[in-house]
Amino acid sequence: MPGITPALNLQQHYVLETSGVLIVRQVPPASPGLRNVRLTPHNEINMTKYHSFLLLSFTLTASFALSGCGQDFQKPVVPVTGFVRVDGDLVTEGYIVLTPVPGSDANPLNSGKSASGTISSDGTFEMTTYETGDGAIIGKHVAHFFRPDPEDDEQIVEEKYIPGGKEVELEVIDGENKFDIHLHAKGPAEVIQSGS
Repeated sequence: MPGITPALNLQQHYVLETSGVLIVRQVPPASPGLRNVRLTPHNEINMTKYHSFLLLSFTLTASFALSGCGQDFQKPVVPVTGFVRVDGDLVTEGYIVLTPVPGSDANPLNSGKSASGTISSDGTFEMTTYETGDGAIIGKHVAHFFRPDPEDDEQIVEEKYIPGGKEVELEVIDGENKFDIHLHAKGPAEVIQSGS
């Protein structure tokens, strides 16, 4: 209808001029609990920048958090190998787990990751913490011994062979560690340590 200009309620509409063309848009109703803001082209641009900034902030935060889950927080390890004997005879199957012992003032959650190893048919074991054969964390550990059957979690050595129950304490030092663990039917266990 030429010559007729529709009446616009400026609180419900706003006008945007682009290259000489007027565009009329309706302002969305305000949500309950939110303050009533008049939407202008300037506000639209700022909101777009704000949402872009939020998205960028979230992406950067997530990237930094995920990158922190890698090897940077691994405690250093040293090679640990050895033998386990019961009354002089080599143990030729099973598993050994070395669990770090926290210091008296240390947080037990920060003591480090346990190392595990398979006792081979020749009686040897090699400990693994992060990668195959890398060793164990430096410090005091408690050694636990398990049967080779994963369904049977009983220890391969009866309590009477190990002082203080089903564990032996040993200390991993900086450098290469070789342990010859002697468990006895009578008397305490002996741990002979050698290495560089």
